[in-house]
Amino acid sequence: MTTTKALALALLTLPTLPCAAFAQATPSAFETVWSGWLTTQEHPAWVVEDYSCFVGCPKVAYEHLTALLDDPANDERPLNVLVGETRAFITEYLRTRSTPAGLALMDGNSEANDTNLECHPYDFVRSATNPLPFQIVRNGDTLTISYEEWNRTRIVYLDGRAFPEPLEASSLGYSIGRFEGDALVIETRGVIASTYAPITINAAGGYSDQLSGVERYTVTPGDTPVLTLELTLEDPGTLTAPYVYYKRWIATPDIELLTDSCADKPGVF
Repeated sequence: MTTTKALALALLTLPTLPCAAFAQATPSAFETVWSGWLTTQEHPAWVVEDYSCFVGCPKVAYEHLTALLDDPANDERPLNVLVGETRAFITEYLRTRSTPAGLALMDGNSEANDTNLECHPYDFVRSATNPLPFQIVRNGDTLTISYEEWNRTRIVYLDGRAFPEPLEASSLGYSIGRFEGDALVIETRGVIASTYAPITINAAGGYSDQLSGVERYTVTPGDTPVLTLELTLEDPGTLTAPYVYYKRWIATPDIELLTDSCADKPGVF
């Protein structure tokens, strides 16, 4: 779909955020700094779907937009219309997989009650899919995942342990990882309930303290490696079926994470 895809360049107009400084790359496939579309917009790895889902979206929505872009019937339709239809698809998709409690969270949410505006650091889901750079470092039997957004840090245990009982809840939860072939798989439980968890730019739900998440990361090698995440969420409190996020980043070993603070947040005083 040549005409519509050509229009994409005109829409990718958000300013590239400053993340300069240099750091040495690490040898492991996963151990480096990873950056998404928001801070590396001019990189050729990105496609329109990454622009639309720069804060993550359900995998079926990514595929939905791909199908719209590949359909010759949409060649002359404006790109922003196709992206808008995809975001409407996401909202409806979440509604069809939500319990009454989940629907109530969706209906009560808006940008005005985003907890980010109250200087509340991101929780598990928003951290795992946030649009700013993050770094993965292995230290023996643990991985440290450091996010530029809010400067939050997660520890992932790789020593084969089971989840502790009782499990003390936290906003980022308790994470246990393993390697399955070329994939890094991280299971997280023990999260504090969240009343605001954006599913995409215009759809926000929430989740209960029953939420569990399985992150599956894979790396596509090349001149610029690409990290792909499939995050499967299950929550009997708000979801009737698993919900799978999809998001991509590129390796940016020359980027150093910046110091983030509440004062840097638009609309936060």
